Amino acid sequence: MHTGPMAERANHSGGESLAHQRGDRQRSAQDRARQTVRRVIDATVDIVVAEGEAAVTIGRVGRATGLSRGAIYHHFDDRDALVRAAQFDRLARQPLGDIEALRAAIRATNTREEFAAVIGLMALTICDRARHAVRTVRASVMAASAAHPDLEQALRRLETSVADDLVDVIREGQQRGLVTNSVDAVAIGALIEAVSFGLLIVDFIDHPPDPASLATAVTNAFLSFLPEFP
Repeated sequence: MHTGPMAERANHSGGESLAHQRGDRQRSAQDRARQTVRRVIDATVDIVVAEGEAAVTIGRVGRATGLSRGAIYHHFDDRDALVRAAQFDRLARQPLGDIEALRAAIRATNTREEFAAVIGLMALTICDRARHAVRTVRASVMAASAAHPDLEQALRRLETSVADDLVDVIREGQQRGLVTNSVDAVAIGALIEAVSFGLLIVDFIDHPPDPASLATAVTNAFLSFLPEFP
């Protein structure tokens, strides 16, 4: 029986190998779980976008993904939890595109006039009635978070991240002389978000303003944050 240093090294090496294998298996299992969750959420989002929340059933999601009910319930407590996850996923996607568009615009423009034109185009996008669905999803997720602490925490992380990204873009605009330095970037970002989300109210008015006129009003408000605004 080998009990010398070589045997000890072999035992140690064997132990490390087994631990490494266990670690690889755990990572592989985690990757598969993440992929499964992604498939389920994507399929649920497709159903919600096409037909609304009411059309979502565990059976239908299972048929779309090829997963059993048990596999889906392993990751989601119930149908409502799945719908919340899908709506949160939809919510998380939208602001990133808007912020990156603003960042690109700031980097591509060099004059106040050019940037003012960009603001006008962005205001048209914000005021487009097609954004009703996006704002409704956000309101739905916010309302659901009141009864679900885990969702509230995830929403706080998301909204904080979005706000931080927006503030970074505004500060970049300030550094380039396109946005006034007389107002705190955090405050400007908060107003932009408040206007964008607050337009949800307009979506429920029987006689809403024309989108183009509304965009003009929003543009004029945002133009006040450009330097040397007359």
